[in-house]
Amino acid sequence: MSRTRSNFQTHINGYWEKLGVKHGFNTVYDLKETCTDEILAGDNHQFAVTRSTFKGGVMNSPPGGWYSPRSRDYTCAAITGDWIQCWGPISSYPGQLPDAAYAAQAAARTNPSRSYVDIPVNVLELGDITHLLKITGDSLIKRLAGHNLRYQFGIKPLVGDLIKLTRFNDAVHRRIKEFERLKSPHGLRRTIQLDTLSTTVPKNEYLNTTGNLVKMAYELTGRRQIKAHVRWLAGGNFVTINQPEMSALATKAVLALPWISPPYGRRCLGRG
Repeated sequence: MSRTRSNFQTHINGYWEKLGVKHGFNTVYDLKETCTDEILAGDNHQFAVTRSTFKGGVMNSPPGGWYSPRSRDYTCAAITGDWIQCWGPISSYPGQLPDAAYAAQAAARTNPSRSYVDIPVNVLELGDITHLLKITGDSLIKRLAGHNLRYQFGIKPLVGDLIKLTRFNDAVHRRIKEFERLKSPHGLRRTIQLDTLSTTVPKNEYLNTTGNLVKMAYELTGRRQIKAHVRWLAGGNFVTINQPEMSALATKAVLALPWISPPYGRRCLGRG
């Protein structure tokens, strides 16, 4: 079951006049917001917010005779009337991934055991290269332009991770904080932004049909942000581990070292 809540801001319109009669002074929307979510057991269900703002579209025309309409600060009918026909909503955004793909990204990026650096893997690769150089002699180095092989496959991949290691203590401390939240009754909850999409749609519509017929070509631009809210709950014996054990696990996670068994469980995802 879903529910929708709304919010809006308005102002009083100007007028258009014909045959001495003034029309207008109606309500004009400056902002329309809607929020739709699911009323179900638990949390992390679908959540969507739509926000539309309206500026411009104000018509001012001098009098052209008794039978000709004139307008004064009159906002066109496209905004005061059926704005959806002219202004949206935009339903398709190029490059948007399926929900399952975003859910996988969210799980990977918030996983309490995610690695901060890949030093162990790179060190092992560097060791293999060193062994290769040792058993093949100097001729291999000369044929491969000196140190190029070692740089490309050994040193270069390590540079970024070595820079990260200068902040190693901070990374471990932050991971310990995450583990502490994981042990709490509410679990570890994180909301992350996964994607920002934009698109432009050409339009050719009547902007006004009352008093003056005004039709023009224009572009409608939309922007969509996709976020995920993830909750991780502790499983197994994780809730009983002491501080030294937690520090050791945090160090393993940061350095991408294997754990004996994952002491946590993933719950559910929501997309907004």
